Amino acid sequence: DGQRLELSGNDCFGRLAEWLEAGKILAIKNTSGYLLVCDARKAPVVAELRRRKKRPAKPFALLFPSMELLENELEVPHAAREALISAERPIVLLRAKGYSGSVAKQQVAPNLEQLGVMLPYSGILSLLARAFPHPVVATSGNLHGAPICSTREDAEENLKEVADYFLHHNLDILNAQDDSVLRFGPEDPFPILIRRSRGYAPNFGTPAEKGSGSGLLALGADLKSSIGFIPNDFIYLSQYLGNLENYDVYTRFTRSVDQFLHLFDIPPTAVLTDAHPAYQSVRFGIEWAGEKGIPRIPIQHHRAHFAAVLGEHKLWASDETILGVIWDGVGYGDDGNIWGGEFFTYGTGNMERVGHLEEFPWLAGDKMSREPRLSLFALSGSDSDRIRKKFRKDPWEVYQNLRSNTSLRTSSMGRLFDAVASLLDLCDINSYEGEAAMYLEALAGSSTADPRPLIHLDREGNIPSRGLLEAIENALDQGRTPAETATDFLFTLAGLILEKADREGCRHIAFSGGVFQNALLVSMIRQLNAGKNELYFHQELSPNDENIAYGQLMYYLYCNP
Repeated sequence: DGQRLELSGNDCFGRLAEWLEAGKILAIKNTSGYLLVCDARKAPVVAELRRRKKRPAKPFALLFPSMELLENELEVPHAAREALISAERPIVLLRAKGYSGSVAKQQVAPNLEQLGVMLPYSGILSLLARAFPHPVVATSGNLHGAPICSTREDAEENLKEVADYFLHHNLDILNAQDDSVLRFGPEDPFPILIRRSRGYAPNFGTPAEKGSGSGLLALGADLKSSIGFIPNDFIYLSQYLGNLENYDVYTRFTRSVDQFLHLFDIPPTAVLTDAHPAYQSVRFGIEWAGEKGIPRIPIQHHRAHFAAVLGEHKLWASDETILGVIWDGVGYGDDGNIWGGEFFTYGTGNMERVGHLEEFPWLAGDKMSREPRLSLFALSGSDSDRIRKKFRKDPWEVYQNLRSNTSLRTSSMGRLFDAVASLLDLCDINSYEGEAAMYLEALAGSSTADPRPLIHLDREGNIPSRGLLEAIENALDQGRTPAETATDFLFTLAGLILEKADREGCRHIAFSGGVFQNALLVSMIRQLNAGKNELYFHQELSPNDENIAYGQLMYYLYCNP
């Protein structure tokens, strides 16, 4: 309430522990930004944090005081354990099916069978763990969608309605960063990065084999913004910045560009952007390049994704054709439509689109990505009661008119996942990005039945999206459970990838796009492949749009016509 409490030394950590035990919510200044912390054992307190932070369902991260306590509560596979105790100390997602530990799991990660956990990685957090040896929620100190707070003034202004008490210190945070997040698939030792930030950025393990010292600046995409720069013999990739539709995130993005250029004191020679004409990063790039008198070069979104995974695995000199499977939610296509379920091939510097998810109407702009029921409605060839019940009368008539008259089409795999999640009554309206897809994966992971393929590629080598949806409806009508059907859906997609590789005569397959954050899908692809083809997934970069900046650099250097 604004009262200043002066405590010295470890006295303050003892007081923090008392407040946590009493069910208070704390804002603690850590080394890379403020964390909001509360006792993870108390469901009402976690629910109150959700209410105050305006975050109704997105899972919270947990800070465990020690590996010993963590292993008493959850199964920690070897690869996950190594990541948790590594120098980077990321948040690691662990399976929590049948969890019966002390954490209020349903409030921490609603309707999910996993928990995101980390261990203390700073002096502040170690002292807190010593004073309060129990798991706590430790989530970014921000309001939903805004950047993490890094100054006392920011924290007290933005978190005053969230935190009961603040712990400040007098060390400046010059480069605020969220915690990094990764996960592992079932029986899979290879990490999938969900968010590349504290501990990982801006370092990247690969020297710039081409373009060294070129001064190329890449501005990435908008939803999961990051930037890339080649000032010397190395490529530097920023941390995850956030969604540029948020003004404060956009300000952080422009400040990061200035910081990179000031740090290396190298003027940029060209600016690489996405091809989407309405992206904030594109508008900034056009204006900024004009001021500097340097070229601005647009690069198609999914080609940048493909180039990112090719670059990470140094596949440019491959003498065999490589199939690129690029599946995500949104990307501006060459034809002005919304792409997102793409097949490409790469060989001798040439990248060609060779297939895609069958297109369907794109309705109501960004609203479609927020409402999975709209994807189901757009994709369905019928207006069955199963779909109609999800809408009131007036919106139903408006959307029917839109579907009949829109010329904008999409091949978005992300929206197909949304449609299937809505069909299975898992999620009709997302409260956070990817919510429907996460519920779908969780449901599929609960099935013990053998999965069945539902469809094959069409004659043109594309994925028949409407046919797949109809096959799912038929499976449900014939008594297949929602969990079994969700597993069938993922299993079918994995099989279609290998079918496409056979059709194209490719024995090397590279994957990028946010869909491949789905660990169960990745595991199915590996199992079905059974060593037949060489598979390349991202390992140092996230498969989502955080890798676009790197992909823009790679495409310009190796594929630029």
